[in-house]
Amino acid sequence: MRPYLFSRQRLIVAAVCLVAALSLPLAGQRIEIAPERMPMFQDWSMRHVLYPRVGRMESMQSAARDPRARFTWSRALPPGNGGTSNGNQSLGGGLVWRRPSVTSNTVHRDWAINLGAGGTAPAMYPAKFGFDATAAPSCTNDYIVFPIDSAGGATQPNIVAFNYLYSGTAGGTGICNRTASGSDTGVAAKVLWAYNVQAVSSGGVTTSPVISYDMLTPSASGTKIAFVESPTVVGGPILTASISAGGTRYKVGDTGTIAGGATLATYQVTSITGGTGTNGGIVSGFTITSGGTGYGVATGVATTRTSGNGRNFTVNILTVGGSPAHFHVLAWKSGDGQNAANLQSVLTPKTISTFSSTNPAAGSGAATDLGLGSSSTGTDTLSSPFVDYTTDKAYVGNDDGILYRIKDVFCTSGNPDCSGATKPAPSLDTTWGSGGAVTVCSGMLTAPIVDFVTGNVFVGCSDGKLYGFNSSGAPLATPSVTVGNGSALGGIVDPPIVDGVDGFVYAVSGSNGTNAVLVQASTTLGTHTTMPVGDANVFNLHEPALSNAYYTSPTTAGALIYVAAYNNAGNEIELYGYCFNASGVLANCPGVSPAGPQTAILNTAPGSQLEYAPLTEFYNSTTSNDWLFVSVLQNRNPNIGLFNINSFPASATLAASTQEGSGASGMVIDNNSSSAQASSIYFGALSTTAACGAGGTGGCAVKLTQAAFQ
Repeated sequence: MRPYLFSRQRLIVAAVCLVAALSLPLAGQRIEIAPERMPMFQDWSMRHVLYPRVGRMESMQSAARDPRARFTWSRALPPGNGGTSNGNQSLGGGLVWRRPSVTSNTVHRDWAINLGAGGTAPAMYPAKFGFDATAAPSCTNDYIVFPIDSAGGATQPNIVAFNYLYSGTAGGTGICNRTASGSDTGVAAKVLWAYNVQAVSSGGVTTSPVISYDMLTPSASGTKIAFVESPTVVGGPILTASISAGGTRYKVGDTGTIAGGATLATYQVTSITGGTGTNGGIVSGFTITSGGTGYGVATGVATTRTSGNGRNFTVNILTVGGSPAHFHVLAWKSGDGQNAANLQSVLTPKTISTFSSTNPAAGSGAATDLGLGSSSTGTDTLSSPFVDYTTDKAYVGNDDGILYRIKDVFCTSGNPDCSGATKPAPSLDTTWGSGGAVTVCSGMLTAPIVDFVTGNVFVGCSDGKLYGFNSSGAPLATPSVTVGNGSALGGIVDPPIVDGVDGFVYAVSGSNGTNAVLVQASTTLGTHTTMPVGDANVFNLHEPALSNAYYTSPTTAGALIYVAAYNNAGNEIELYGYCFNASGVLANCPGVSPAGPQTAILNTAPGSQLEYAPLTEFYNSTTSNDWLFVSVLQNRNPNIGLFNINSFPASATLAASTQEGSGASGMVIDNNSSSAQASSIYFGALSTTAACGAGGTGGCAVKLTQAAFQ
């Protein structure tokens, strides 16, 4: 692979496009960045829309319509050279290493705050707001929002935010540390607000939230949060299914639909007892032997999702209700839900059950409500909302395979619908598909992703296919690409990754019948390349990651894409890496055999076959170090590792490791700062105790120290 040569022309193109991002006309106006500050956000979507630093002028100008492009490009430069001092990551990832040993240089926890009975769902993300990317981190104005996948109530929030983030004692004194008092530890974040938003009974925030950003008036950004509330598992087990003959395989945690009785209800498998079979095979065609209390479910048949073996099993399941998901916009108010007796406690939330008919004013503490689906179906397990900030529209899907487009999301100053005194509440955009919705498939949808170069929208489905639509909601000429086989572990469960500048879309699946797979498709879906990444039907695969070099060009030296999968022979999760050919198409790395080099990732216990969190890459432009964070979803020490991935393949080494609960949710990395505690990683620790130790059933918001980033 040849080294990449930076030509004067390419550097000029990159610089011009960065300027274009700061001054692009929008809706007949010019974006004027407020000189006093430049806010920025970091959320789940930043890892799924890629913005290389070099490309065709037309593509770069189209990409510059999205503020995510501006954030990505500015973070590529060191502070003081046009980069931001309050944010510096390249948003890709990569790694191959040779069975590194764990060192004593551990990653330190700054603080952990209990979120109650639940936490951030696996593979979902918190969202962080930076008040001013050009100034020192702010203790009062910077905040992070955690979604809580738990039924809200009087003593349980389903969404919460913290400020005073840069606190702690590990790795130096935090810049936000206070003198301890009876209601404040002094060395941890504080609750900024906590809400129990309840449009449906037992509703939780099962996916990732997004933060408002105003393209024309940046100083008005960060005042609202958009998120989806969906019914969560309650009671139970309240249904027992007895199996008598062969059919579909199921495992604990699987979800589906039970038909029968007066109401349709979704279920989650919570335990399996008795019987014999292959891989814990639980079969379809079962009879409900105890009624669905509160849901009117009688004898029925489960949806089948894959073939398998087994008989004489009992499946204990929990229903999650018959209500659809609800899309909310919250204009949060500082202090709402704070616990005066304990500023680190989230357990006195403000309940919102009456909703605003107009778009709420900043700081009002009010929220809007928009139901997505019918009166009895349409929960949302996987689809976080994706916001197009240039049009003030959001895209979100549900578990019935329906994709919605919502207008007037934040009512930002560039939205002509919001020019009057009364600001409209979010509603379905009837110019999209049929009445604001398109039917994609018959399964669960991932979050959708907008390609700002083509205007196309891409979304994955549990049927194993990657789908594409144009800006009007019509299917592309090639409407889909098959990634997995649609079995229980052959779906697409994480959003696709879109690189519109280079013209590629990436998706992964746990099985195509032969292997787990990584697929690269063109943004027309007309062509695609499939690479094997481990054994099939072990667990769902989560999002891949790209090395920092990819952001120069897929064809530059060191540009790789990585995905983790399972090797049954070695009883271990392994990392697979692929290079790109001269056309930017996925290819085997030169001189590497076998194809897709793999290596152990924080070795799992033999036969445990547990999943991993989405891979997270961080490039420190000050030190020119490329880092990869990896977490195995297992109650073991360590279950989180930090690797230096500057070189490929042999010299990448484990820099630090630690244990957090039973593993991490999606991770957000904020700053590249010399201030103590101001360069941090945030995530939800899964399955924790009230004291944020491992082995419980709740969740915790966690911040780790910046020490290893240097």
